[in-house]
Amino acid sequence: MPIDSSEGVFGFTMWPVRCSCCGEDRDDSIVSTLRCHDHVAVFCDCFGWLNDRAGGIDVTPTLPVADMDDAVTFCEAAGFEVERYDGGFAFVQLGGQSVFDLDLISEMDPALNHA
Repeated sequence: MPIDSSEGVFGFTMWPVRCSCCGEDRDDSIVSTLRCHDHVAVFCDCFGWLNDRAGGIDVTPTLPVADMDDAVTFCEAAGFEVERYDGGFAFVQLGGQSVFDLDLISEMDPALNHA
């Protein structure tokens, strides 16, 4: 799929780059080349797949929150995408990649740092 916009996902100028993994043309702000072979470009979503294939692990921290609605509003205002799992848990992503999760601990006293 050709890229015809001039602004990328994170506000940078886009240049189409073909991912060596999936073969799709991608915005250059979300593609990285290999250090030793700069002609090999890999789309950020393909990194997760490659990490799994190489036996790597993917760890997402879970942050306790006293008020889920306030936490979601804060995260969205900061530019994150939030997907609520239920009333007490939510997944937080940036650019489609998991950043952290939110876990409602309603009886938590924020002054005591429940983390």
